[in-house]
Amino acid sequence: MRATVVEREYFVGGATPRAGGKVSDGRVLAGAGLHLPLEALRPYVTLTVLECTAADPQAEIARLRGRLETLIASGRGADRTIIATTQVDDGSSPAAPAGPDASYANVQAIAFIEKSEPTWAKDSGLVDVNHALVVWFSHERFVAVRADGFLADALQRWLDRPPRPMYRRIAPEILEGEVFAGEVKNLWLRGVHPRRRTMADTKYLSGPNLHDALNPLTDSSFALGAGRAEFALNTSQPDDRSAIGCAPAKSTFWIKQSADFAEFVTLAGGILRMVAAAVARGPSGSPLPWLATRLPNLTGVERAYALLASSADEISGGAGATDDARAAATLLEDAELHVRPAGPSTADFLIDVGLGGRIGGTLRCSVSLPDDKLRLAFGFHGEPSHPAIVRPVLEALEFTELLTVYYESGHALTADAVWSSTLAKSAFPEWKWRDFGQYDVTVEKPGSGQPNDVHALTGSTGERSLFSWAAATFSSGYLTCDDGSGEVADFVHLDHDETLSLVHIKAASSASSHRRVAVQRFEVVVGQAVKNAAYLDTDNLASALGRARNTQPACWLDGVRTADRSDMLDYLAIMSARAAKRIIVVQPHVIKSAYEKSWASEAMPVRLLDTLLNAARGAITGVGAELQVWGARS
Repeated sequence: MRATVVEREYFVGGATPRAGGKVSDGRVLAGAGLHLPLEALRPYVTLTVLECTAADPQAEIARLRGRLETLIASGRGADRTIIATTQVDDGSSPAAPAGPDASYANVQAIAFIEKSEPTWAKDSGLVDVNHALVVWFSHERFVAVRADGFLADALQRWLDRPPRPMYRRIAPEILEGEVFAGEVKNLWLRGVHPRRRTMADTKYLSGPNLHDALNPLTDSSFALGAGRAEFALNTSQPDDRSAIGCAPAKSTFWIKQSADFAEFVTLAGGILRMVAAAVARGPSGSPLPWLATRLPNLTGVERAYALLASSADEISGGAGATDDARAAATLLEDAELHVRPAGPSTADFLIDVGLGGRIGGTLRCSVSLPDDKLRLAFGFHGEPSHPAIVRPVLEALEFTELLTVYYESGHALTADAVWSSTLAKSAFPEWKWRDFGQYDVTVEKPGSGQPNDVHALTGSTGERSLFSWAAATFSSGYLTCDDGSGEVADFVHLDHDETLSLVHIKAASSASSHRRVAVQRFEVVVGQAVKNAAYLDTDNLASALGRARNTQPACWLDGVRTADRSDMLDYLAIMSARAAKRIIVVQPHVIKSAYEKSWASEAMPVRLLDTLLNAARGAITGVGAELQVWGARS
């Protein structure tokens, strides 16, 4: 197909337009038969942000128009005609809206028409006509490009095509640290673990703040594809927050349909300045540390055995997916892709390609990592027996952002990085350190430990067991002890803000200030806490507490003993389904200083303990609650 640049109309010399055009104040899109002020545009805010690496970035950015026109001309599958470009009326025209956010001084734009046969018809003579827009402008050495349709994909491929242009994407770790430090609302994740029937290949998560929804065990083999977070673009206006999507590997952002062009420039300018500041600061560490991390090289990556392409449904989640990318995903879903290594000790691989149940030939993928950017280069391996089968698959594989390649060595490759599915070293996030003061951390229950003694003596004057510590600590709201055979928990606490807590207590094996981390002190009590998570359901809890195993269960309201649980049961019956719920394991055997020292030295006992706790937390967060573990402050 072809692209045509029509003769441009440049408006110069005061109020005398050429070819009967109209004079506009400020900057306009103009061409043969088209004269459109930028103020009339309301494009969707979707941007690819790039850093110019030229010695003279402004001079190179000034040549970007020609680069984009070449990309428009290079596209396949449609006739494309450039119909208008940005122009400026003479200097006497009134300026565009004032202010740094609304200035159009650096704004450039091209409008073009795409004519193509509809995908649902062949040789029909029908023609789809689409008007497309590309807008770009710069800040310092950074440039933001808003491109429609195929041009967004063409721009990504241009960045990786040798000879490499004097532009590069922003490093993914910089964008992740900047964007996902806000309240994360959506995540698109891709599994980089060996494929198994018991594990998902991809995940999509949505919630109020997904930092707390991730699990270091079950999510550590998933890589971040894209996400959306809410934060303020302008730090001087922290309450003016926007929900901003980001695909870090593609250096792409998206927000929303702009109300007018001034809003588009304001939002895009805010993203440009944010990126410039983040690059100046450098990487700050991932705010999503439990996801898989990138590896710096291809060392040990060998024996490819599978290639998975994202489905068209998976890439429709707002991450800037184009019709061409969706079409490629649809074709790859239907294709047969039989992967085998290209040789020993290499990341390269071969693919026997088929469509419609017939193998048409073999492709080879050469894997390299130039400039820390993974490159998957596909080409023919020998002569295909059926080129008509292999060629469309080869073209679809050019959309490498759709692909994940799996290796027997335990690695995985995506379009942007090398990943390992090694279990991350992840500290349990919900340790709370408490002061146990005059209480004896080695004594769990008062008296003989029998239920009658426990209920009668807990909280009595001078009693120093951990049960009495709990009675003193949970002194606001309703509290009841449920110690005994078949218990719900050692204590059930319902605070005035409706937070429901099931409290499980285990004594330390020693009162020494030098006691070490010991996993076995947690195994039984954590297992019991997970087993009894069903009582977080208020109906189950009310039913169990209503059948008290002791004739006089210990109960308190705001620290004062009460006769029974009747008021607490009444409150459980009407509490909001939105109320917070948590399970608390009280185990003072672990001291804060010993825990921190063990992590600093990477001691295996503390890693095993936190693995146990993280696994339990995954089960408990799965039913909408939180797990906390309370250790000794000193």
